[in-house]
Amino acid sequence: MTIPVYIAETSPPHLRGRLVTINTLFITAGQFIASLIDGAFSYMQHGGWRYMLGLSVVPALLQFLGFLFLPESPRWLIQKGLTQKARRVLSQIRGNQNIDEEYDTIRSSIEEEEKDCGGGGKIVLQALSHASSSKKHKNSLSSLVSLNYGKYSSA
Repeated sequence: MTIPVYIAETSPPHLRGRLVTINTLFITAGQFIASLIDGAFSYMQHGGWRYMLGLSVVPALLQFLGFLFLPESPRWLIQKGLTQKARRVLSQIRGNQNIDEEYDTIRSSIEEEEKDCGGGGKIVLQALSHASSSKKHKNSLSSLVSLNYGKYSSA
């Protein structure tokens, strides 16, 4: 869930939905291709599973190296109080565009979220910490956990 949020926070507003959708499609296609490759290795008489595991290191290593060059999300920087760095990152991402309007939009949405959450904090942690939390929160948390379990146990 982290990558789609990062893509949405750092991409231009007119491309956000498209880029998040493309990311999801690539993940699904990658899982399909990986299952085909794993199926081919399963026909090997000895040690096919070693190739399956060893080959999975390559994309993970490439992704890790790519992460080293990504800037922090401007939204995250603003939440942490690093406003000047957020402006630098936003101008780096957007190029020569005027970033003041987008910066103000991000800042006001963060302030609004903090006001709605009663001083900030994680909603999941708030739902878990209060024994009298609403049925809606408990059902949402249950759905979240079971969806992720189903997604990753079937891959």
